[in-house]
Parts: sequence; C-alpha cells; structure tokens
Amino acid sequence: MFNSTKKYVFIKVFKTGSRTVTRSLLRNDSGVKHLTRIQNGEQTRHVESSWIKENIFPKKGLDWDEYFKFGFVRNPWDREV
Repeated sequence: MFNSTKKYVFIKVFKTGSRTVTRSLLRNDSGVKHLTRIQNGEQTRHVESSWIKENIFPKKGLDWDEYFKFGFVRNPWDREV
C-alpha cells in the first residue's frame, strides 16, 4: 500500500497483523492505494519492496527515496533461523 500525498509505503509481511494495519490505513486515510501483483498465477497484496521500487514507482514517475517505508515482523530472529 502507498500514499502519494503523505509519501509512505506500507510493506505487508505474512502473519504479522498486516490485515489490521491495512484496515486502519484504509479507514483513516483516503489517499492510500493497494498494490497487487500476480505471482504463481494468483493475485497477492503481499508485494516485495524491491518489486514496488522497480515496477510501480518508475511507471508513476515517483521518487522512491522521498517515501517513508515501513512494515512489521513478529520475531526477526525466527525468520533468520
């Protein structure tokens, strides 16, 4: 998800409460836009930041470095292991 007016990108990470954050952003921010991608024949809203940077921002003429990027993980050490 991203907002061009407030200049932020929310990176959704599986199993970290992304749906709750998404609902809150949609409820409180009218300028937020969903990003979707077809992956393995299925549509997903869990999109890598590198894909957004390389595919969405250039098409829209946006500067990646001007945006605040954020996401959440529950236990980063678990993901590392």
